[in-house]
Amino acid sequence: MVATVVIRSPADQEAFDARLTDLTPALEVIGELGVSAAQAAFSDQEFGSVKWLPRYPNQSGGAFINIAGAVADLSGGGQIKARRFDRRPAGLDSGDMQRTIRSTVLGKNAVEYGATTSYADDFQKGGTSSMPVSDGTKKKLSAFLAKNPEFKPRLDFVLEIDELVTTNVPRPFIGVTDTLASDMIEVVEEYLSGGEDGGT
Repeated sequence: MVATVVIRSPADQEAFDARLTDLTPALEVIGELGVSAAQAAFSDQEFGSVKWLPRYPNQSGGAFINIAGAVADLSGGGQIKARRFDRRPAGLDSGDMQRTIRSTVLGKNAVEYGATTSYADDFQKGGTSSMPVSDGTKKKLSAFLAKNPEFKPRLDFVLEIDELVTTNVPRPFIGVTDTLASDMIEVVEEYLSGGEDGGT
């Protein structure tokens, strides 16, 4: 849709100029669109044309387990959670990332949106994470493997290390997809034409 701006009088021109110099209402909507698209990536398991890889994409054959997740569960004193045995949905665990996605209007001509968690950048671009492996965790892991020997090929190595380092694959969720760009342009056009809080 292409919006048309009709200027019939100096008052119309003045109103248009005011909208053009203060895009705040349109920016608020654009920010909401960005946040919505970012949050949807977690359930869709993709962002734009980029499909997210499953958890531990290089694990093939045999029983699957989210190694870092399992170790974190045991380190926290609990049992390994059921979701640690699922390849998908990737990137969904505590939900902290999605809950911290928000937008902020900066002045009258800019808006930013993103996640405020400390690991958001590594999630978006890929990176490494690490966690200590205590003797207590190893003891719990040994007990788990004794009852579930099919996971030994995946987890035996953890018994020999003091720190687990994990390479995280990129899973983008912040950006401007083609669909989002089109929606954003439409919002600005509508605002400048007097709609979406751009009326007088």
